[in-house]
Amino acid sequence: MIEKTLLDTNILLNAYFLVNNKNKEKAIEIIDKFANTKECYISLQTIIEFTNISINKLKISKKDLETHINEIKTLFNIVEYNKNSLLEAINLSFNKKISFFDALQAQTMIENNIKIIYTEDYKTFKKIKEIKAINPFK
Repeated sequence: MIEKTLLDTNILLNAYFLVNNKNKEKAIEIIDKFANTKECYISLQTIIEFTNISINKLKISKKDLETHINEIKTLFNIVEYNKNSLLEAINLSFNKKISFFDALQAQTMIENNIKIIYTEDYKTFKKIKEIKAINPFK
């Protein structure tokens, strides 16, 4: 049985926006592997971060962004955090000395019994014993 897996924002950004790069190829392989499976998740936070970077840094069009978001929502299960998650993430952030947004991602995973994350941010998530972090680009 495959354990529940979450794809971090950087996996999506590499797949959608890099141009002819090894990381792009690997990110697309990961998306193809997990698309439309019951075991793979994207967090609401990932969608928010992807949207923010797309608008503010990459300056993509509204139409292209909507197309990407609709595709992501179709391909993957979406998990969300709740108001209690925020307080737990604050504790995790201070206790593990990690950014609040990484702590919120981790807390969302813990609450949804997701054990594996594919991310470039391997070192941060490695600090959390409940989570196995995989950096597919190494």
